[in-house]
Amino acid sequence: MNAKPSFPRLEDDEVVDEVRLVKRYRYKTSELSGDEWRTSVVVVLLRKGEVVYEGRAYRDFSAAISMLGAAWIEIFEQHINCAELEKRDRGKCMQPGCAEEASSDYRLKQRWCSRCGQAEETDGEELRRFCRQHLRRGDASLEDADKNYEVVSGPGPGQATGWEPCESEAVFGGVIELPAGTQTEEGDARP
Repeated sequence: MNAKPSFPRLEDDEVVDEVRLVKRYRYKTSELSGDEWRTSVVVVLLRKGEVVYEGRAYRDFSAAISMLGAAWIEIFEQHINCAELEKRDRGKCMQPGCAEEASSDYRLKQRWCSRCGQAEETDGEELRRFCRQHLRRGDASLEDADKNYEVVSGPGPGQATGWEPCESEAVFGGVIELPAGTQTEEGDARP
């Protein structure tokens, strides 16, 4: 093993995990046009509870919302250095949106291609870190699953605590009966 492991982000980690539109104000003074309170709306982006970008001011919420898509592209092209952010939060939990300190390191066994579904063995140097709440990774994903990790340090999935309030049990939605003679997506007619 090399001396420097890598810490690949989870697939659904979009770097920014919170977007705020914040009303700001200032008291404008002018001997020519008079004094008054001025307000504007600023786009603020956060990662793991820390501000990573505070953007330009817009006239009001409507203007800020209308420009958010363009601002999002500009921000990532000109202002956000993903590698720097990842280095900054190296000791934190890698669950998107979680700002807690990590308590365990897991070695990733296989990388899965989300497009083709094929796996390849890792070199053993790819690690992910999780806090006590996010130690349990589940079994639905191919890559981010308990069975695809080896505990390197700290407690394992069975020692996860604090996740229970976040549990959301799936609900069975029922069965839809198609009337006789109905075409299915595959083009088969139901008898």
